Amino acid sequence: MTETHSNRPIRTSTLFRDAESPMLRRWPEWAQMLFFGCTALFINLVIGFMILPLDFTDAADFKQQIKQEQGVIAGILVVVVAGPMMETAVGQFLPLFFAKVVRRKKLVQILWASIWFAALHIANGPAHVIQTFFVGWVFAVCFLFCWSESWFKAARVTYIAHALHNAVVYILFLASTA
Repeated sequence: MTETHSNRPIRTSTLFRDAESPMLRRWPEWAQMLFFGCTALFINLVIGFMILPLDFTDAADFKQQIKQEQGVIAGILVVVVAGPMMETAVGQFLPLFFAKVVRRKKLVQILWASIWFAALHIANGPAHVIQTFFVGWVFAVCFLFCWSESWFKAARVTYIAHALHNAVVYILFLASTA
């Protein structure tokens, strides 16, 4: 909390702690999608560069396997279309819904969803689990932020932001393996 000149406290929102931002709420939906998608991408790249020296295996093996076994188009369908749809339902909605039912604070709801989202990616290796925990945090905040308007908006915005994130990551992967 900060104080104003009239000594009345004003509430400062912190988007990534309580999923509230009056400024972001005024943005159009497409801009919110881009904001969350680009934030997830930025977090993914920063964490990726930070853990690169640890030489963990990562999701590139998974993407390479999809590319070799099913081709580029099937990879796009799996990574950009089907994956975000399933992960939004299972990685954001279910843990956030459960946390709401048991009346946890928003920070705990976001933490639960982030852990679950990361757990969904265990098969892709430890580096990917670390990255997806933080990316999952962004998508959990996105879901909660939009859920205050409607469940349908939360699912739609989170799915599209996630699909945009995955599309850029997959294109970068394809460009690096070409």
